[in-house]
Amino acid sequence: MRTKVVLMLVAVAIGAGVLATVGYFYSWAAAEALGTGLASAVSLATLLFLYTQLKVEQEPYVVVYDDISRESGRGFRIKIRNVGRGSALGIVGCIAPAVARSNEAFFGNDQSHSKSLFAGEPSSWMIDEPRLQQLESQIDNGECYRTFYLFYKSQFGKTYRSRIKLKVINSDQCVVMDCERKEV
Repeated sequence: MRTKVVLMLVAVAIGAGVLATVGYFYSWAAAEALGTGLASAVSLATLLFLYTQLKVEQEPYVVVYDDISRESGRGFRIKIRNVGRGSALGIVGCIAPAVARSNEAFFGNDQSHSKSLFAGEPSSWMIDEPRLQQLESQIDNGECYRTFYLFYKSQFGKTYRSRIKLKVINSDQCVVMDCERKEV
């Protein structure tokens, strides 16, 4: 929609310029004023378009990658990475898809509650085994899948939720099967 508005304003500005050069206006001062006004409108529309494009290009996308394996009796380590182009601020884990529950403790007791990641930055967290057992479970074709969620904000204030689906291999290992982001 905004692209169409920008193109229409550009067409009007070009048309006004053509009319001014042909000499249909009685006063060059009026033609200059009209041209200046139209150029300002086109510039403003272009800036708005670029701003919305920047917002789209600067969205974070936090994923969990690699296997989730037990680490020497401490729990399970999950590796996360912001594969988006913008900063992911205040990343927290949650067992429920509701934003209202995103402030409940999720990671290990000795772990930070939230993290922020720049574009391309990796990190990791520990999850205690009891917390892993609390995750929503599904049985599909005899295989067990568990789901948890990561909530985070972009630098523009939008809130996102990544749904992480794990396949349970055995009691010591899970594999990431799906990581789906949604704006909430």
